[in-house]
Amino acid sequence: MKHIVINGTTGFIGQHLVKLLLSKNFRVTSIVRDKNKVHQDLINVNHKIIELGFHEYQNLNNYIDCNFDIFIHLAWSGYGKNTNNVDAQIENIIPVIKAMQFSSEKMCKRFIFVSSFSEYMIDENETMQHIEGAASNIYGSVKKATRIIAHSLSKQLNIEFISVALANTFGPGDISERSTNVIIKKLLDEEPVLLTHGNHLYDWIYINDTVNGIISASLHGKPDEFYYIGDQLRPLKEIIREVRDHISPEVDIILGAYEEKFHVDYSSVDINKLYKHTSFKPKTNFLIALDETVKWIKQMNIKEEDKVAGKYVKENSYENIDGK
Repeated sequence: MKHIVINGTTGFIGQHLVKLLLSKNFRVTSIVRDKNKVHQDLINVNHKIIELGFHEYQNLNNYIDCNFDIFIHLAWSGYGKNTNNVDAQIENIIPVIKAMQFSSEKMCKRFIFVSSFSEYMIDENETMQHIEGAASNIYGSVKKATRIIAHSLSKQLNIEFISVALANTFGPGDISERSTNVIIKKLLDEEPVLLTHGNHLYDWIYINDTVNGIISASLHGKPDEFYYIGDQLRPLKEIIREVRDHISPEVDIILGAYEEKFHVDYSSVDINKLYKHTSFKPKTNFLIALDETVKWIKQMNIKEEDKVAGKYVKENSYENIDGK
């Protein structure tokens, strides 16, 4: 039974990754900041959960005393509003180094660094390609810098190093405000979808395929490689029109409502490398993936309505009149 250590497993991708690994009979140790955020479905005899903050990674030896096979570094602090906050982003570098050093001490064979397609984002008016140094945000730049530092360190520590970059992942369990979620929710509410001109290439991939891709790269990828995990590159407006036509055909898509300030430089990405090295390719039908996501969002909306209604009843019940 392979033993895999993962940090960042209370997030959308992390929880699905742990669930899949446990279903495949892997032994998993999760490092999380808050144990209370671990889903009940992930409580398992083969799943050890450690509560530890980034600043405490030098103490990992106190919590994991056995050797393990693979470390998957999924955790990252500072997204959304902190995308271009330099101080918030650079705090992520030291924990990666500490995790790698600890992994080497525990005879870990492979260290997997999970990056993002944000690494490949460049300004709309940029004349250089990504591989020539072009970048558009601090988040993607620090991801890239951390990856390069960690790759160099792996040679000193004699540990195999593999990186993966994830495309736009969507599916049940995502409570974030990433664009995939926002657009689907707007369509369900029958609100117009405001977009850029939508001519640049994007990629939406279902959560099941993303985590299967991570596992394929972790187990079968080649050392020193950087793998892109995505599904199909298409102009954004084409993706959104298909999503709209399937969910709410009557809703308007307004192109050009926003200025297109950046795009993903896919000319710098080998989107087929993971397939060539591991035979991995996404298997989920896009419309079925949409149906599963919509079903989950509707269920969550019902639960939220019940919660609000319950609060109203409690606050306005006889027991609460006059402070009783």
